[in-house]
Amino acid sequence: MIKHDIKTYGIFASIFLLSIASASYIDATELFKAVIGAPGVVSLLAALYQLARDQATYEKQLDVQQHQFQLGAAPLISQHFYYGSM
Repeated sequence: MIKHDIKTYGIFASIFLLSIASASYIDATELFKAVIGAPGVVSLLAALYQLARDQATYEKQLDVQQHQFQLGAAPLISQHFYYGSM
């Protein structure tokens, strides 16, 4: 199961919400609203990057576990074929 760091995603979500809310409620030009809303977009991209990193870490852990199982099972299988049934 993939472990997600709730603290990290909470920070990204709060930055996004604060940025978008402040850009929505401030009475300013469209350019200024875009500048205020930019950290919200960056936080979404950072959250996607973090999700990709978490997924890659999870897949690496699965690969290591599979490799350890294969290494652990190899001597038992070779003994079975060398000595016959146990």
